[in-house]
Amino acid sequence: MAHVNNVTFGGNLVRDPKHIVTSGEMDLCKLTIANNHKWGGKETATFMDVTFFGKQAKVIFDHFEKGKPIVVAGRLAQENWEGKDGTKRSKIAIVGERFWFAGGGPQGRPKEGFQTSADAKPKQQINMEGQDVNDIPF
Repeated sequence: MAHVNNVTFGGNLVRDPKHIVTSGEMDLCKLTIANNHKWGGKETATFMDVTFFGKQAKVIFDHFEKGKPIVVAGRLAQENWEGKDGTKRSKIAIVGERFWFAGGGPQGRPKEGFQTSADAKPKQQINMEGQDVNDIPF
């Protein structure tokens, strides 16, 4: 039997996407999407963490910000880590493979506030050690 692991999820970004450059110089973008659902007069929200890699990571970081709608497609993956107190933790997240601008896209030009000048200061970029790459003195 073939195993199927596909998910499509849409909603609004909870916060600005976080851009990470791995030690191998790979772009990685982490974002959290909130999806609201109304049922029986009540509204609930589901939050999903999504990670994109490579060129898509850079495009998402450059064109999306908190509150903007997005639709993503990818696969579910279990992330495991050890908490500060030593307990093992895990969560299910989406590894993004495709995305769509929802509610309008960049219309062939960058979003308001997008900086294209080579000397413009970029948004905060974090390396794998948690350092802001713009604060590194070299």
